Amino acid sequence: MFVLDGPRCLVRGALRVITGTVQAFESLPRVAAALDDVHASLRRLREDDLNRESPRTG
Repeated sequence: MFVLDGPRCLVRGALRVITGTVQAFESLPRVAAALDDVHASLRRLREDDLNRESPRTG
């Protein structure tokens, strides 16, 4: 059935696009959590560097 090859390819392509989009949206919370972890680590490193450069005297 060569007549249906075109529509089948179109449907498969559309399903791949939809599946990829859904997977991307599902992974957004994990990406956001990873970015929060990186941000917290960088903030901690920056604070450590600042504390090392200018020790507090009390």
